[in-house]
Amino acid sequence: MAAPDSLTISNGFTDNLFMPSVKDINTALKIQEVRIKNITVSAEAITATFNDGRVISVPLAWSWRLSEATPEHRAHYEIIGDGQGVHWPDIDEDISAEGMLYGIPAPRSAETSK
Repeated sequence: MAAPDSLTISNGFTDNLFMPSVKDINTALKIQEVRIKNITVSAEAITATFNDGRVISVPLAWSWRLSEATPEHRAHYEIIGDGQGVHWPDIDEDISAEGMLYGIPAPRSAETSK
C-alpha cells in the first residue's frame, strides 16, 4: 500500500484537519530559502542583499577577520553555493546567509585572541 500524498485527520468535531504531505512541506521550504545576491562591507557594517529583496546589515566587528582586513581585501569576495554564503579568499573568511539572517557573529578562536 502506497503512502498517501496528504493526510486528513478528524478532530472529533464537524471539520477535519489537513496535514500537508512531505512534498508540500519541501515545496514550502524551497520557496522560503533565501540566498545572498550582493554584499558590501563598509568601515562599520557588513550589508547583504538577499534574493527576496531583504537587506540586512550586521556590525563589521561581528567578523574579526573582515574588521582587521584592508579595504581591498574586504572588496575581494566570492558568492558561494548559489548564494548560500560569501567567501573572502584573501583572508579566508566565510559568512553564511543563515548567519546573517539569524545574527550569528563569527567566533574568534582562542589562538587569535591572545
